[in-house]
Amino acid sequence: MTKKFLALILALCISVILGMFSLTAAADIPEVKSADVVLVAQGYGGFLAAPQTVTVSSDTAENYGYSDSVDGVSVLDALVKTHELVFGGDFTPETAPVYLTESSGYVSKLYGVETYANGFLLNGGIPNDGTQGDYGYNGTTVETQEVVDGDKVDFYIFGDTTFYSDIYTWIDGDLEVAQGGSAEVTVTGAMVLMGSSCGTPADFKDSAEPAEGVSLAWVDDNGAVTEIDGVYTDEDGKAVIQIPYDMETGTYY
Repeated sequence: MTKKFLALILALCISVILGMFSLTAAADIPEVKSADVVLVAQGYGGFLAAPQTVTVSSDTAENYGYSDSVDGVSVLDALVKTHELVFGGDFTPETAPVYLTESSGYVSKLYGVETYANGFLLNGGIPNDGTQGDYGYNGTTVETQEVVDGDKVDFYIFGDTTFYSDIYTWIDGDLEVAQGGSAEVTVTGAMVLMGSSCGTPADFKDSAEPAEGVSLAWVDDNGAVTEIDGVYTDEDGKAVIQIPYDMETGTYY
């Protein structure tokens, strides 16, 4: 009786331990989240990844051996996603370091180019943690910044690696126009680095000035650029674009 009783207690203890273990293991599995965001990647005067709305999962970076500290979709997840878009099947967990190197939020190689002269903007501004340092607001990193539905992330490689004078531009005006019609737009711009002194994307845009003498172009889904001949912005940053009658209906950048 005693041996049977002890055996029964032991069996119950094992059952309880196994039950607790299985519950703990289930709780440790992170929930995979996703966000529909607009992704853009630019470098050396062209688009590496044309503007496009993409669904990004919170485990995208982890699937390639990277990690972040966001309980959701991070900018690092979005950065890895753009590498999928640019390199397709050539970008794998095994080959990822050939194209992208990141540590502690600092990116030293992206799109196969070794350079620290890179960065990202979120919704047209440099994101920050709300605190100010000696040189402006303290920015977030690809590992710590979360993105949600509707966000836009611009990744870039500086063209000017001496003075970092690259300009971020905004195009405002007639954003819906009929075939054969004309669209009047205004182009303004501000140095990308100045965004660190602005608390919000709206503040950054308010700091922009009219961009004179700027040429314009159409960008298709594959990133191909077609210049709009003979159209340049005036001293107020304004230009009129004539829309061809044979231009197919749709969305263009």
